[in-house]
This record gives sequence, structure tokens and C-alpha cells, in this order.
Amino acid sequence: MSLPLKKLGLVIVSALLFYSCSKKDNIGLKLQPGDNEAGVFVTDTFTIATTAVLKNDSIATYNQSYVYTGAYADPEFGNVSATAYTQLLLKDENRSVSGFTSVDSVVFFAGYDYHYGDTSQFQTVNIYKLTADLDKTTTYFSTNAAISTDPTMIDTDVQFKAKPSTENFKLAINNTFGTDVLNAIGPGTTNALFLNTFKGIAIVPKNNNEGAILRLKLFSNATRIVIYFKDASSNPATYELIASTSGARFSRIISDRTSIPVLSTLVNSGDESNAMGKAYLQSGLGIRTKIKFPGLENLKANSTNVAINKAELIIEVEPSTTDPYTQIGLLELLKLDNTGNVRKYLDTDGSYKDVVVQKEGFDVNGTAFPQDVTFNSSNSTYTFDLSGYIHALLYDVDANNGLMLVPHPIVSSTSVNRVLAGSGTKKVRLKIYYTTIN
Repeated sequence: MSLPLKKLGLVIVSALLFYSCSKKDNIGLKLQPGDNEAGVFVTDTFTIATTAVLKNDSIATYNQSYVYTGAYADPEFGNVSATAYTQLLLKDENRSVSGFTSVDSVVFFAGYDYHYGDTSQFQTVNIYKLTADLDKTTTYFSTNAAISTDPTMIDTDVQFKAKPSTENFKLAINNTFGTDVLNAIGPGTTNALFLNTFKGIAIVPKNNNEGAILRLKLFSNATRIVIYFKDASSNPATYELIASTSGARFSRIISDRTSIPVLSTLVNSGDESNAMGKAYLQSGLGIRTKIKFPGLENLKANSTNVAINKAELIIEVEPSTTDPYTQIGLLELLKLDNTGNVRKYLDTDGSYKDVVVQKEGFDVNGTAFPQDVTFNSSNSTYTFDLSGYIHALLYDVDANNGLMLVPHPIVSSTSVNRVLAGSGTKKVRLKIYYTTIN
């Protein structure tokens, strides 16, 4: 190590204090040889190598308070579609409906609190009965295989437009379904018995390239199947099926990337593709980007020591007023090991967790203060402060194995938002202010 970490930190502070009194136009200008002063530089010309990666472990989407359904066509990420699977339970287990005279209509009502895609297009989702059981104790992932269904849809083919706000939609279900449900409800019918006959439903997009994906609020009063019927006295009555926390549910989210050259090879978990300086991220589907800084050590090539005044990784996104594909709200950087995989540490709870780049000012090799970065909509960037991290690389306090740019775990399974950075006139760049000390 050329200069101890603590000592170099003092040098950095001293250099900053000295140059804070200098004119701004001195920053980045190399002082002439023979001047017994440190040289202050700024550079953002480092080569940034990026690789698109499909997440090694799938994203869990089971037993959440919501499910996804719908589809959209993305010119940069391909066609994305989501199918919702959920068990349905009797709202009133002990209520008898024996002797009903007729079913007038059946309606599926759904509330949603999120959409992603083109809300100007009509789209269609259809409902099918499951022919295989869902299991509350099973861990289902976004890449899980489709659950088998009866090939005959139980709803009417209704088109609708997703609205860009919290809304509801409804689908008409055929009366035969309602009749079958009411006939299955007898004295002592519990939800466990009901699930033996009605295993659940799948809410499936008709096409994989139109409209938007919706996040349905399963436990909202707005989400239910209502059977309108005449009771034994021919009086109007209703019966409801609902989703419940005691029932199993999950979302299957898939993408057809065959028409997107950079992403078409991302098929199996762990697949990689040269992203050519761009950064691709997609929550819900596990697309992330490796970022490497080859040649970073050349920063010290002509100097005994280098003090990092500030280093920023700037992820620039091409702004658009018409793009319906809004950015991911929160990102992190994970450290890689020498095999190219995400580095892990053993937590106090006995589990292995990802090593996240820490907030500036905290232990660069710590784990308690992850640096989470939000999207800056005013300049369409994400900016990470890597001052301590870059310093640690230069003085072998940390290994220059590269980083993985990822959606924060909070948003990785709660949205299907995406990011394309470094496209058009924008770049993924590392900007460093540094002082040479000879």
C-alpha cells in the first residue's frame, strides 16, 4: 500500500481546504512541472464496461397482497406479460344458498393501484379456472411454470383501457360458473372443501404486446367475484368470492426479448450479454447490469500517490415526455467477487446477504449503511457517490472486481419498471476529482 488509508484521508482533507480557496477554473488544470504544489484534476473519460445480466435467483412473487396481470410492448425490452394466479374463498362460509332459482349474472370486479405500459391502447384479460392446486406453503417465483387451467375461459371477451390512476375494472363471467359455485355450497361447506372443487383462477392477458400491466389489489373491497341470483323465494340476492391472506396466490411475469439484440441471449438464469456501455435494468424480470472500471489503476501511473476528492458514478437516462416506461425509483450497487458473482456476507441472522456499496462517510467494507439512490427527474440521472470506494480500489483496500447495478429489493418485486441508461446522447460515466501528491 503506497499510503496508509487514514493518512491519505488527512491529505485529502488538506488538499480540499487548500483548493477551496483557489479559483474554480483551476480545477482540472495540471500545474506545471517544478511547481511545488499538488495537481488537481477532474476526469470522466474512464472506459466503462457494461454487461446485461439475468438474475441468478428468481424473484419471489407469492403470497403478496397483490398480483399482476396484463401485457405491454416495449421497443427496448421486448414484450412483457403477467398472469395472476389466486385461490378464491367463500366470503360467508356458513351461509346456505340451497334452493336458489336462477343466476342472473356474475361479475369479476378488480381494483388496481399501479399500471405500467401504454394506457391509450385497448387490452383484454381473460379468466380461466385452475385445474391444478395452488399451495400456500410453496415458494412461487416470477419465472415459475404456468399452472394448468381449463382451456375454456369463464369470462366474456371484454376490452378495456387501463387508466393512469387508482381505478377499478370489471369483467362479465358466464352464468354457468355462478351456478356451479352455488351448487357447490351446501350446509357445512368450508373453504377447504370448496377448494377441492374450485382450485382458483388465472387472470391471463389475451395478447402479450398491447396495453399495460396492472397490479391488482387482492384484499381490497373492490376486488371480488359477485354472483347475482334469485333465492328460493325468487328474491334478488348476491354471493361473493374473495381472495384472502389464508389463500395462495402469485404472479408469473415473462418477457419475449427475441427482437432485442442486446437482450435476446438472456434466456436462462445467469446469462450475460455485452451491453456496450449501456445499462439495462428491469424489476420483476431480473435484468441487471454489471459495471466494470478497466484501467482505473492508470490514475496512479504518473504519480506516487493520488487523493480522491470526489468520485461519482452517473447513470444518465435519455429523457422523454412521451415514454410510458417510467424509471425505477430506487437503485443499489452490489459488489462482485473475483468470479463475477455478487459478493455475499454472513448476517447475524445466519443468512447470506448481498454486499452493497455503502453510503459515503461510512466504512467502505461495512454492511450496515447501504447506499440507495433515487431517480433525479430534473436531470434524468441516478448518481452514486463512490469517493471512498474508488479510493479503496486504488490502495487495495477493496478489490476492483466490478459492481452490479440493481433495483432496490423494495421495488424488485413490487413493480415492472425499467431503466435504459447510456442510450442516445446519454452515458454511463465515472467522474473523478483527484489530487496528485508526489
